Amino acid sequence: MKSSFPSSGGGGNAGLLAVLVGGAVACGWRLGRFLWDGLQAAGSMWVGPLPPPDPEEEPRPMLDAPSAGHPEQLVTRTPLTRAEAELWARFYSDS
Repeated sequence: MKSSFPSSGGGGNAGLLAVLVGGAVACGWRLGRFLWDGLQAAGSMWVGPLPPPDPEEEPRPMLDAPSAGHPEQLVTRTPLTRAEAELWARFYSDS
């Protein structure tokens, strides 16, 4: 009795097997793309777009330096205290 399943063992079935494998790969890509698009749609429903900024609200200042009164001021005109100088020396020492 002859098997109806295509084999790669020779004969005319090798082309049929290649067609079936190619179709399975194409189907897998389509299914994956469908699932990916669905996940993106579901995520956009849960997260949603960001609201536009309020034109009447003042923009927040950037935090590129410590605020006023913070002990870590970045001022070059102020000399280092004794503790700061010791830390600085210990930080940049070779040992």
